[in-house]
Amino acid sequence: DPRGHVVLGSLVSSASAEKMDAFIADATAKGATMVAGGKRTGSVVEATVLDGVKPGMRAYDEESFGPVKPVIRVKDEEEAIAIANDTEYGLQAAIFTCDITKALKAVRALDFGGVLVNEVPTWRADQQPYGGLRDSGNTREGPAFTIKEMTEIRMVVING
Repeated sequence: DPRGHVVLGSLVSSASAEKMDAFIADATAKGATMVAGGKRTGSVVEATVLDGVKPGMRAYDEESFGPVKPVIRVKDEEEAIAIANDTEYGLQAAIFTCDITKALKAVRALDFGGVLVNEVPTWRADQQPYGGLRDSGNTREGPAFTIKEMTEIRMVVING
C-alpha cells in the first residue's frame, strides 16, 4: 500500500491455509524459530518467517505456495548453491549481491528455469520465456511458446 506496508490477500482455499499451518507447526516442532507472523484467520495467513530451517522439515523439503518463508543458514556461497540445487523444483532462483563476479558464478551454477540478480524470483515479462525445470514444469510460457503450443503442424500432399 502507499504507506509501504505489505498487504496479503487470502490463499486460494482453506485447505491451502491449513497447509501453511502444517508447515509452520512442523518446522517449529522440529527446532525452527518463528521470527514473524504465524497467525491465520480463515484463509488469510500472515507473512511468516521461519529461522533455522533444516532438511526434514516441510518448509525445507517442499514448496509452500504461500506466505511462509524459510531461512536456511549456510557457511558460504558454495553451500547456498548446493542447497538451492538440491531440490525437485526449479522454477526461478535469485541472488542478491553487489559483486558481479559472485552473481555470474551463481547464474552459471544455479540449475533453474530463470536466475535473477538483485530481483525477487517471481519477476516475469510475457516477451521472455518463463518456466521451470524438474517438478516446477517442463515447458515455457510467453507468446511465442503459446503459439507453438497451440499450433498443430500438418503435412498435406496433393497428387494432381
